[in-house]
Amino acid sequence: MDYQVCGTLNVTDESSGTKQIELQWPEKGKIPLQKASGEYGFRESSDKLELYPLVLQTEYGVSLNSYSLIVSGDRLAALSTLRRIVKNHATLVYADLPRIEGFDETRSLQTENGRVWGTWLSVVREHLRGVSALLAQKGIIVAQAGDLEEPYARLVMAEVFGPKNYIGSFVWRAHYSPKGGKDSNEIAAIHQPLICFAKDRSILSRLALPQDAEGFSNPDGDPREDWRAAQKDAGRDTVRLVYNVPPYRWEMIAGELPPGIWRVSPMSGVIWGVPERSGLYEFTVRVADSHGNSSTKKLTLEVRQHGESGFPIDVWWRTAPAEASASELSVCSDSLAPAVIGKEYSAVIQAKGGIRFAGQPRPSRGWGFGEKTLIRSILEDSCYFGQKGTSIPQPKTYLKRLPEGQRLVNLSSWWDGAEVGWSQDATKHLKEMESAGFIQRYITTAKPESLMSRLLDAFTQPGEIAVELFGNAGDLSATALKKNRRFVLLSGASDYDHEILEKCALGRLRAVIDGKDNFGSETEESQPKKTNKKQKLSSLPNPGGGAYKHFTLGKSLAIQDRHHEFPYLLSDNYGKDSNLCNAILTSEGFIPQGAASGIFTDIFLGVSLGGKIMAFLLAPSKFLDQATAGHLYSVASEEYKHVIIYYFRSADDFEAPQGANGASFKRVPMDLTK
Repeated sequence: MDYQVCGTLNVTDESSGTKQIELQWPEKGKIPLQKASGEYGFRESSDKLELYPLVLQTEYGVSLNSYSLIVSGDRLAALSTLRRIVKNHATLVYADLPRIEGFDETRSLQTENGRVWGTWLSVVREHLRGVSALLAQKGIIVAQAGDLEEPYARLVMAEVFGPKNYIGSFVWRAHYSPKGGKDSNEIAAIHQPLICFAKDRSILSRLALPQDAEGFSNPDGDPREDWRAAQKDAGRDTVRLVYNVPPYRWEMIAGELPPGIWRVSPMSGVIWGVPERSGLYEFTVRVADSHGNSSTKKLTLEVRQHGESGFPIDVWWRTAPAEASASELSVCSDSLAPAVIGKEYSAVIQAKGGIRFAGQPRPSRGWGFGEKTLIRSILEDSCYFGQKGTSIPQPKTYLKRLPEGQRLVNLSSWWDGAEVGWSQDATKHLKEMESAGFIQRYITTAKPESLMSRLLDAFTQPGEIAVELFGNAGDLSATALKKNRRFVLLSGASDYDHEILEKCALGRLRAVIDGKDNFGSETEESQPKKTNKKQKLSSLPNPGGGAYKHFTLGKSLAIQDRHHEFPYLLSDNYGKDSNLCNAILTSEGFIPQGAASGIFTDIFLGVSLGGKIMAFLLAPSKFLDQATAGHLYSVASEEYKHVIIYYFRSADDFEAPQGANGASFKRVPMDLTK
C-alpha cells in the first residue's frame, strides 16, 4: 500500500528570511533503477565513482562538429557521462515527466514495490539533479506534468533548483473537451502544466517570444525605412497631455538641407541626420501656431570637414506646458550649431509667441519607456506624436533593426491549443508518418511540434543545445532539428523505450533530416465548429538538414572507491584496444573520431561536442615520448583551442613540451575524471 506524501517547511536561515520547502519520503536519497520491464526499483547511493562510456551505434546526416546526440540506456548513468560531453552548454531542458496515472498505460509509472508516489518522487528528483549539470547558467528547465503531479513536481524542482529560480508555469489547453463519460465526481482536466525554473534567474535577460513583425510602414519617408509606433494610445489624439506636446508646426519652404540631413520635422522642429558633404546650406522654414498664424525665417547650416558635431542634450519645449502669449509668432533661432561630415547631427529650431498647441493632464498609465529614451527619440527625429501632434509620444521601432524581421512579445502563462496545437494533433502527425512508411509505430502521448516550437523560441537561439529528458517519440528533438537547434535525447533503458526509439523516433528524425517530414505544414485545419477559430499548424515547415549520432550506454569502464587511491579500469568489458580507447574518450567527454593515420599509428582521436578541444589517446602498448607529444600538439593547436593527450605509458625522459600552453596531459587510468 502506498502512503500519503508529506511535506515539511524548514527555515534554513531565520535571520535573513531564507526558507527552503522540502518534501520527505522513505526512499529519498536512494537511486532509482529502471528495469527492462519498465518497472522502477532502487539501489543504494554510494560514494563509488563509476565511468559509463558511450558506444556508437549509428549516425545520420552530415554536419561538421554540429551534430545532435541520442543516448539509449539508463538515463541517470547516461547523465553522469553527458555532463562531461555537454558540460553546461544546454540552454533548455524539457522533461515530460512520468505520470502517476495516464490515459495511456505506457505513461503510468510502474514500480516493483507498489509504492508509486515515493518511487515517482525519487525518479523526478534524481533525474532533475542529474540533468542540472547540463544546463548553462542562463538555462531553463521545463517540466511537463499532469494536473495530479504538478504540485509535487514543483516542490521537488524548488528543492533542486532553489525557490528563487522559479520563473512561472505555462498552462497548455491540450484537449478540445473533457475525456470520459458524462457522469464524474471530479473536475475533468483538459490542460497540462509546464513548470519552469532557471538555473540562475538573476542573470536572465528578457523572456519573450519572437513574432513576425506586422503593421510596419513608412508614411513619412523616413530614411531608416519601415517603422511602427505601437504603444497603446500612441497616435490617438483623444488622449492629451500637458507636457511633451510640440507647441508649433514646421515646414521647410525654400533652400536645401545638406545631403544626409533628412528634413525639418513637421512636429518637433528637429533637424537630424549624418551629413555627407561639407559646405554652407541655406534654407527657409515656416512655423505655425494652433490658430494658423505663421512666420518664416532663413537659416544657415554649416557642415565642416572636422570637429565636433552639434547635438543638444534636451528639447527646449519638452518640460514646460503651453502658456498664453501676447507676442507675435516668430522663429527665434538665429544660428544653428555646425555639423561634421560622417557624424550624427541634431538641432531643435526654436520659436516664440503665438497661440501654442496645448494638451490636457497626461493619463496615469505608464508610457512603457523612460525619459532618456523619449528625449533621444525626439532629437533623432524618430518619435511619433500622432497625426495632430498632441497624442502620447512614441519612439519609433524600425523593422530593419529587429532580428530577422521579428519583434519580441512577453510570455504569458496561458497557451491555448488553438495557438500551440492540441494533443490529438501530435498523434495525427505520427499516424501520417506511419502511413508514409517513415516510422513503424506511433504513440498517443506525443506532444505537438508547435508546442515544442514555442518552448524553443522562448528559451533558445539557433545553434544552441536543447535536452529532451524522458523522450519517447522525440517531439522536442525533431522540432529542434527543424528550427536549427541541436538536441540531446535520452531515450531510456526499458524494452518499451528501445522499441519506441527504433520504431518511431529514429525514423522520424531521419525524415526530418532528409526534409521529408512536412505532414500538416501546408494547410490549416479548423477546430471544432463551436469555436470558429483556426488552429496553429501542428507540424512545422521542414527545411531539412542536421545530423545525429546514436549511442548506447556501455558497461562500466572504471571504478574508484574508498579502497583505491586511483580509478581502476574494467578493461575486460571492452576487449580490443579500439573499443577500450573509444570508451575512454567518450567517458572523458569526447566524441570518437577513429584512429589516426600516417605517422600517428595506434593513436585514437576525439573532439569535444563544440568542436573546440581535441583529444589524443595513445593505445595501451604505445609509449608517449617527447617527439610524439610535440608532433601531436603542433598538429592540433592550430585548429583547436586546447589539446589533451591521454596515455597509458610514457618514456622515462618524457616532459611536457615547452610553450605548449594550450595542451594538457593525462595518464590512464590515474587522471581519469579529474
